[in-house]
Amino acid sequence: MLNSDLAKIFTTFADIHEIIEDENSKFKVRAYRQASLTFQSLPKNITEYLNLDAEKFTEIIPGFGPAIKSKTIEYLKNGKIRELEELKSLIPSGLLEILELKNVGPKKVKRFYQELGIQNIEQLKSAIQDKKVEALDGFGKKSAEKILESIEKQKAYSKRTALGKIYTDLQTLLQEFKKC
Repeated sequence: MLNSDLAKIFTTFADIHEIIEDENSKFKVRAYRQASLTFQSLPKNITEYLNLDAEKFTEIIPGFGPAIKSKTIEYLKNGKIRELEELKSLIPSGLLEILELKNVGPKKVKRFYQELGIQNIEQLKSAIQDKKVEALDGFGKKSAEKILESIEKQKAYSKRTALGKIYTDLQTLLQEFKKC
């Protein structure tokens, strides 16, 4: 579970850098996306690799430099990464929610934000219904409809509870019943 959490965190790093596009963004985006892919493919939990010295660590986990390793350690110690929190403050929080939609990536989010002033899913939905999204260069009616469909599906799925949560809750209840 930890590896997938870290993969998501580094994907968020990459997405935000792609949206804000500072002078080093291109390199950071590539590094963070590679880190995310690496976390997803590690055969063991990341904690098993962290005690290795820097040279051995980067040998076993290629593409992980000292910056990625230090951010990983910071997350493991604190449950968050200060730099990511600072980056999140540079964009409206609703943009990160838009990124969770199927058929929407950071480049589209950036265009919605810069060209239409869209900062959240409700504004995006409204812009689609007002045909503003399909009027953008590179978009059409079909693209707008797919995004609208993603919004509707996300609403439906947000009402559901993940099986992992249900299982954990049931295990807790079972333990409580055993005590009685």
